[in-house]
Amino acid sequence: MNEEHYADIFRSVLGGRKWIIAVDVAAAATSTVEWLRELGAPDPFVIAGTTGTGDLPALPPENIVLLGSAGGSMMEAIREFYAATHRPLPAEVRRRLDAWDPDHEAKVLATFLDEDRPIGGRPEFGARPSHWIELEDKLVIDSLWDEVGVVHAPMRIIDVEPGQIAGALAELDDGDGVVVTGDNRQGWHGGAQYTKVVKAPADIAEAVDFLGARCDRARVMPFLVGVPCSIHGVVFPDYVLTVRPVEMVVLYEPAGRRFRYAGVSGYWDPPPADTAYMRDIAIELGGHLRSTIGYRGTFTIDGVLTADGFLPTELNPRAGGGLRIVTQKGPNAFAIHTLLVAGVEADWRPQELERFWRVSSREHRVGGGSTIVDRRFDDSEEVPIRLTGGTWTPATDPEEANGTLIRGPAAAGGFIRMSLEPGTLEPSATTAPLVAAAFALADRLWETGIGEIVPAADVRT
Repeated sequence: MNEEHYADIFRSVLGGRKWIIAVDVAAAATSTVEWLRELGAPDPFVIAGTTGTGDLPALPPENIVLLGSAGGSMMEAIREFYAATHRPLPAEVRRRLDAWDPDHEAKVLATFLDEDRPIGGRPEFGARPSHWIELEDKLVIDSLWDEVGVVHAPMRIIDVEPGQIAGALAELDDGDGVVVTGDNRQGWHGGAQYTKVVKAPADIAEAVDFLGARCDRARVMPFLVGVPCSIHGVVFPDYVLTVRPVEMVVLYEPAGRRFRYAGVSGYWDPPPADTAYMRDIAIELGGHLRSTIGYRGTFTIDGVLTADGFLPTELNPRAGGGLRIVTQKGPNAFAIHTLLVAGVEADWRPQELERFWRVSSREHRVGGGSTIVDRRFDDSEEVPIRLTGGTWTPATDPEEANGTLIRGPAAAGGFIRMSLEPGTLEPSATTAPLVAAAFALADRLWETGIGEIVPAADVRT
């Protein structure tokens, strides 16, 4: 892998230019600030919603502004931040931005979540057009699977009302209930935020109350038993690159009949035949998106590896959290995505990238899980933890720790993250049980209120 080749591409496009970074938590901009400096760009200007958990960018104070945006959940907080950036900015923010960029030379370096609209009067570079974002609606994706010929679970599109959910439950329940996922009436959503599990008629009223306040219609499909997982594809002008599938750490909360999305992990691998199948459908779908809507850059297919194989559940027309897990070595995959969306023509060498990322992600496996909790934290705390018989305890000797448990502030409540030390898991093992056990420890240490959670079962391997 000739990393300098890609550094030259990034430097030619991004170096020596003024960039605005707009991201919901300022701590998430830290690595991007350092990377832009390495490319020869001047200190950027950061617009964030809140500080977040982690180190803040090493910038002059006048180069960081906080909008104070927040929400009742992680997704709502992210949506509110981007909505705030696309409205007229507060007067003090505009003043500081104009003092830093008086000639309006700067552009906004788009994140993989944003839409192509100006921020503070400055254009975005590499943000998605709105007609790509529409594919993220959970109610439209099944028709796309049919267009491409991808096998998927049965489903029904219904109004969010008791009779229609009851009918779908009677028709689609295979013994584990059904999953009801809301539309995008309030904007895009992910992380299972607008999803409810209905296992019996007694669960219907709660699902209607929750989803009815946020959505008009919903998709209903059987509860799929297996490992939630995803695969990324990257659409180049003449090639669709695919990387290793990753485990999505999705935990079930029996009390709330809902899922708690806890991120992604790169230890587990599907069986080789299932990996090949996931790659085939990603290549087919990527080519279809390129030919029909001119798609470029990264997309994600989420689904569940069931006892009968992989069944897709949604398409994200953007990068997902798993991309960072399987491309941690080599060129910056998120930058490649941004430049592709922006239409930058370059000698991308996608087949070389594909070979490198598939090998390096197997050799350098990382994983863990994170979640947002209702309890708010004003400061951060890091605890080394030790694994014994599937249970985590604080490590008295940091040298004997198998992982780290962190708490800190977030835009919506508090933030909890568990990171595994390399070598803690075998490549065939799922991370979800260890994440669930770590969240139980967080409950004991900090009264986070997570409660009972059930990891997904590996029924295929």
